[in-house]
Amino acid sequence: MLGWFDIDRSFDALDDFRRAVDRAFEEATRDPARGGERCGCWPRATLSDQGEALVLEAGLPGVKLDDIEINASADTLTLSGRRKVQAPEGYTPHRQERSGLSFRRSFALPAKVELDKAEATLKDGILTVRLPKAPELKPRAVTVRAG
Repeated sequence: MLGWFDIDRSFDALDDFRRAVDRAFEEATRDPARGGERCGCWPRATLSDQGEALVLEAGLPGVKLDDIEINASADTLTLSGRRKVQAPEGYTPHRQERSGLSFRRSFALPAKVELDKAEATLKDGILTVRLPKAPELKPRAVTVRAG
């Protein structure tokens, strides 16, 4: 007969397994050539086609506006920058789980865009880049006439 102690130990073993799997995935996304930085997985982002424009939303918590660089070409959008993590002046961290990092991530654009009309905003740690599509790619209404 199983007691509560046995059940609790079973859940502890499952929790240990989950942490081991998390560590394995974390290590798999690190690039030793870049000093152990995460490779191409940060920031997490969504690129969507919203009809008139392509919109990229990327989570950049803790990244300041001055530390972000955005470059776009005819078929690629590249985000790069750095996140600095510093204790306030006069304080010493006792435990620090977040670290500073540099990032660079490129996204292939599925359509031609008007680079001169691109807009980017950073609000609440979310970077939104709006790239209007080239005029020949924008959706158009088709008039239907009686036959």
